[in-house]
Order: sequence, then structure tokens, then C-alpha cells
Amino acid sequence: MNDKTRVGRLAENLVRSEIVERSNHRIVNLNDLRKNHPIVDLRVSDRKTGKSYDVSVKAKRGHVWPAVRGVRSRNQFMVFVDASDVRETSFYILTYSEWISTLQRIKPQRDAGSMIVNGALEWNWKEGGVLKRFRGSQICLEDISRFKSRWASLPGCR
Repeated sequence: MNDKTRVGRLAENLVRSEIVERSNHRIVNLNDLRKNHPIVDLRVSDRKTGKSYDVSVKAKRGHVWPAVRGVRSRNQFMVFVDASDVRETSFYILTYSEWISTLQRIKPQRDAGSMIVNGALEWNWKEGGVLKRFRGSQICLEDISRFKSRWASLPGCR
């Protein structure tokens, strides 16, 4: 397991622990079922109602979260984990709507020509006659700082 994967798994476990502590939900790490699940990491289920939602966990140790692809539906949430300060891990929790609003706000500040596609900024260009595509955006702390420790944004959490 490489260092990036190890940090990602640690972040997923930290988020899982926080949700369990703040709710009575059951949580499955989708990366245990499929290596590096493409969209989300955790499936959270209410033990009483059976309703569930998904959480995408993004971890960073440096200055930015690189190439974040986001979430695609209202039943998905983003949790950014900032592990750059070893004394304190910080969490930033966004609903789907807040994520899309964040993309709309930062889009003009990023390289020109991007569009929001499936919950991510996407750039398309031609190079040597071949269509190229990049999906994802660098997220800075300033982009999401107002969402710090908002665990109540997740259904059933306090």
C-alpha cells in the first residue's frame, strides 16, 4: 500500500469513527468491496429506517486537495480531511448543493474553459488531433473553510 493510499484509508477511518460517534449508523467502506471506489468511499445506513447516503472522503497533508472530482447527487456528501497539522485533524463537511456552489464560486478563479460536469470541473481540449479531458479541481482551505466541523450536515448526525 503506497503512502497516498495509506493516508486516504486513515482519513476514511477517521471519518467513519466521527460518524459512528455522532449517530447510530452502520457504515461500509466501499473500498473494501472494490479497490479505490471511483466516486464515493463510505456508505452510511440508518439502522432504524434503512435509508442510506454516500460520503466521499478527500485527505490532504500539504497545502491543497489535488484533483478533487466531487460528488454527483443529492444523496452524496463530501468530507475533506486536513491532516497537515499532526496535533489536530480538521474536517470540512459539504452537502451536494454546497459542493456545487463551491465549484461555481471557484470556477472563474481556475484556468479558463472549464465546465461543471457530473459534480466536477472538467476541461476538454484537442492535442495533436486527439480530444483530451481532465476532470477535477484543486481545492484550497480558503475554498471550504466555512464548512469546518459541520457534522450535523450529514443525515442523523449531531
